[in-house]
Amino acid sequence: MARKLRVLGVVGMVGALALAVLHGAAQARVDELAADLGRYLLGVEGAREAEPVALQVNGLPLWLRSGVSQQPVAEVLDELERRCVDAAGLRDLLPTGARMPIPGPIGRGVMRRDDGSRGYVACLDPGQPLDRPQLIARLEAFTRTTDLAELGVLRFAWVEGDGSATHHVAIDSAGALPISQAFPSSGDAPGTDARGLPRPPGARRILSAGLASAAPGLTAYHAPAPAAPTAASYVEALGAAGFRLSQPDPTQHAWLVRGGGAHYALTVAPDGDGSVVSLAALR
Repeated sequence: MARKLRVLGVVGMVGALALAVLHGAAQARVDELAADLGRYLLGVEGAREAEPVALQVNGLPLWLRSGVSQQPVAEVLDELERRCVDAAGLRDLLPTGARMPIPGPIGRGVMRRDDGSRGYVACLDPGQPLDRPQLIARLEAFTRTTDLAELGVLRFAWVEGDGSATHHVAIDSAGALPISQAFPSSGDAPGTDARGLPRPPGARRILSAGLASAAPGLTAYHAPAPAAPTAASYVEALGAAGFRLSQPDPTQHAWLVRGGGAHYALTVAPDGDGSVVSLAALR
C-alpha cells in the first residue's frame, strides 16, 4: 500500500500544481506547490530509485522519472533548462513583453526557481529549434485545439542536493494535452468517479488521477457550498448509503470511509465561496 499512497500523493500534487498554473495563480503560490511536489517526491521511500511510472491526470498521460548526478544543483538545473532552450527561444521570437496565449505562468515559456541547494524548472519543450513561421503555425494549431502538445512536451523537474549528490525527479507529458477538456470551467473533468462511492451532492468532478493502468486513486470534486455544510451533507449521504465513517480529529473536515470493499480518505477544504471534496483510495 505504501507505493500506492506515494503515487496518489504525486498525482494529487500534480493536479494541484496544474490547476494553479492554468488558473494563473500568483507566482509565489506556484513556487510553493512546485516545492511541495518536489520535496514530496524526494522524501518518500524508494522514490529516487523508482522506474518510470505511467500516470494519468484528468485523462492527460504523464511519465514520472528520477535520477541522480554528481553535478551541483545549479549545473543540473542549467542542463534541464538547456533541454527547454527551444521553449526559451519561443519567448525570444515573441515581441518584448508578449507571452504565448496559454493561461498561467507557463505561457512565459520557461519557469525556473532555485536557491543554490534546490529548485525547479518547468517548460513547454518544442523538441526542435523553431523559427517565427513555425512558432506561429504551432500557436495557431494550439488556438484551434487548446492542445498544449501542439507546442511541445510539458516538463517539470525538481532538483535538490544533499551534500554528496544531486537528486532530481521529473514529470513529463506523454501525449495529447487538451487543456480546456482536461480542466473545464464547467461540468465534469475527464475520468471516472471514486469507485463504489456516491458523489457529493451538487458537486462536479475536477480531478481524476492515478496509475494509467488502473482505476483513479484520487478523485476531487468542487461543491458550491462552503466546507462545513458540504461535509455535513456528504457524510450524511455516505452513511445513508451504508458506508462507515471515522473521524480521527473532530476539528478537521477529514474522515476514513469504509464499506463495500472500499477504503478511502475523505477531506473537505474551503475553496473560495465553495469547497473541494477529495477522495483518496487507500486500497
